[in-house]
Amino acid sequence: MMKTLLGGDLNSEFQASRRLGSCNAMKKGELMIMVSEEELLAALQHGYDGYIKNGHLHVHDLPQYAQQLKEDLDWIKLEQFELLPLLEISQQVSGINCTVPICQYRFGETRNDVDNADPSEDKTKLLSIKNTEGTGLDREDLRWLCDIFRNARRQLPHLWRKDEELRTLLAQRHLNTVNELFWLGLWNCPKPEKTIRERKLDPVCEKTVDWSLECAEDGQKEPRNRINLEVKNLTTSLEPFLFRGHRETDDFVGKAMRGIDRKFPSTSSQDVNVMCFTTFINAQNELTNLGTKVLDDHKGVDAVMTWITTADLNKNWQICMRSGENDQNRKLKILQRHFIPPSYRQGKPLLYKHPLWGVLPGQQD
Repeated sequence: MMKTLLGGDLNSEFQASRRLGSCNAMKKGELMIMVSEEELLAALQHGYDGYIKNGHLHVHDLPQYAQQLKEDLDWIKLEQFELLPLLEISQQVSGINCTVPICQYRFGETRNDVDNADPSEDKTKLLSIKNTEGTGLDREDLRWLCDIFRNARRQLPHLWRKDEELRTLLAQRHLNTVNELFWLGLWNCPKPEKTIRERKLDPVCEKTVDWSLECAEDGQKEPRNRINLEVKNLTTSLEPFLFRGHRETDDFVGKAMRGIDRKFPSTSSQDVNVMCFTTFINAQNELTNLGTKVLDDHKGVDAVMTWITTADLNKNWQICMRSGENDQNRKLKILQRHFIPPSYRQGKPLLYKHPLWGVLPGQQD
């Protein structure tokens, strides 16, 4: 038996709107982010506009946001950085028309290109899609990035702007690493100095999981619950395995999840071991089947958590776990106490549904 806690479904209609301005780009190959604090501040004022108007953020806080974001970008040293023209879109959420500000940045070359797909896959249809420009492909949301970096400063004081390997990952595998930091920020009461990057879970494991953190119970000075996270950014590679004749979830778990057994022990442990998936695909039944297959094939994984970025609030996440086992029930309670479901603040606005989302054969970034 499997237990699945569901988020849900949203059929949002996106209408690209008007350009509101633009900022200067950095020349390729430069090592410093050639964008000023003033330009970042203007972009953030636009991106956080709704939060300011709703009273959730004070406009006087934004200069510090811009200053710290500038410091973080200078530390990371992306190959390229370009602030894109500011936009607004009309987005229908739960039947209500909303105006959403968009401030995006482009960060240099990625492997999110049809030419880099697995040569054994049929790329005929994909090659007809010329436009590879889109969120999660060659650009990201600046306001979303700013929030993630601000949390990283709080949660990773021993690593942030100190760990050279983390810096390199943020520069060279930008989308995937920022996605890891997003998941790292979804937990109550983590103890910063106990957060570990690349933790080996067992001496027999050949590889490490992405992140490991300890969460404290209310009233306890010392944390008791260690949660290990292996994060997968599936925004460009999941759909073929679920819908396009790739023997569905069996093939996905067999191919795309290669190496998981080298990260997790063969049996469950006292820790809570979690696979975290990010996807643009809003298909709850198929995602539940995927989570069930992962749990069936990998006994050392206790839970599969999925963030569905295109779904509505309270319907944009799900947890799949085994049920009927006392230890699993204990671990489910731990996740329920400490997991913070993604809210509107954690979400990122998407201009339109991109034809390459989820269909590139194999993860590209």
